[in-house]
Amino acid sequence: KDGKGSVVTLSLVGAGQSDLGFCTLPTLAIARSKGVPVKAIANISHKNSYGLILKKGSGLKVPQDFKGKRIVYTTGSIEALLFGAFMATAGLSASDAKLLGFDPSAKVSAIIGGQTDAAIAPVPFYLGLLEGKQNIEGILFADFGQRMIDYGIAVSEDGLRRNTPVLRSFITVMSRAYQYTLDGHVDEA
Repeated sequence: KDGKGSVVTLSLVGAGQSDLGFCTLPTLAIARSKGVPVKAIANISHKNSYGLILKKGSGLKVPQDFKGKRIVYTTGSIEALLFGAFMATAGLSASDAKLLGFDPSAKVSAIIGGQTDAAIAPVPFYLGLLEGKQNIEGILFADFGQRMIDYGIAVSEDGLRRNTPVLRSFITVMSRAYQYTLDGHVDEA
């Protein structure tokens, strides 16, 4: 199922409507703190992939450049918090920009159409998705000192209790598949 972002994905997994979920692990930590019965069983990416996607040649490169700019983010996500931390590296806050809640599927068209200056998003995902199609570039928050774990696999606490051997096998196979891809077999992935 397409969860429409980590918050919705974790809600589905926690409610037992999905067996597994691919999500941002910081969002999982927030969900757990609010009582959602989910656990991480795998960390897929160790570097924060979030940042800003924007039109190539915009001249926007550092936090100060985003002061007063229109920035879209996925409503109900961790993105606004990440942007605030990015702005703080220059002594600014998220409120120094104009944050606009958006549906994730509308981010790229909002950038291309000029309705926004940038969008908070997982940069490698969008750059890969749009390679050769749109004139988009990205800025990673990690390049400005924002260190955190990134994506992983979530399961409900009940699902973990009921399916530990199966989940262990799944993670083993998934890890081998990722390693195989990293070892140069991208075209086969």
